[in-house]
Amino acid sequence: MEVAIRAFKATTDPETCLKFIEGHRRLLEAHFGVAKVTSSNTSWMHHENTYVVVAESLDREKIYGGARVQVADGQFPLPIESAIGQYDPTIHQQASPGTSEICGLWNSMEVAGLGIGSIFMARVGVVVAMQLNVEKYFSFVLRLP
Repeated sequence: MEVAIRAFKATTDPETCLKFIEGHRRLLEAHFGVAKVTSSNTSWMHHENTYVVVAESLDREKIYGGARVQVADGQFPLPIESAIGQYDPTIHQQASPGTSEICGLWNSMEVAGLGIGSIFMARVGVVVAMQLNVEKYFSFVLRLP
C-alpha cells in the first residue's frame, strides 16, 4: 500500500478536512464507543491558523489518518482550552500566541503496523509547528483501552 503524507492550511482544502473529520469520528465511535469529542466540532476548518496533516491514498480519495496543528491566536480557543478550561482556568493564559496544539490525531486500522501511525503523525505535527515558529505546543493524550 502506498501512502502520501501531506500538510496544508485547513482553509485551503475543505473537502479533505471533511474526510479527516469523518474518518476520525468513525474510528472513535467504532473502536472506542466515543461519540462526542471537542475535535468533532468543524469550526476549525475555517480558522486561518489551523493546519492539517493527513496520510492519504495517492489519488487523495481515502484518508488513513492525520492530525491537526492549531496555532493559538487569541481569537479561536485551542481544543485543550475547551476540554479542560472549566477545571483549570490557567490553561487560557498558557495557550497564548506562539503556542499550538497537536490535536485530532488518529489513524485507521487499515494502516496499523505500517509505521505511519500516531507517533509518526505526532512527529510530523511537531515539524509543522516548528515551521510556523511556534515556541511551545500542547498535546492532550487520552489512552483508550
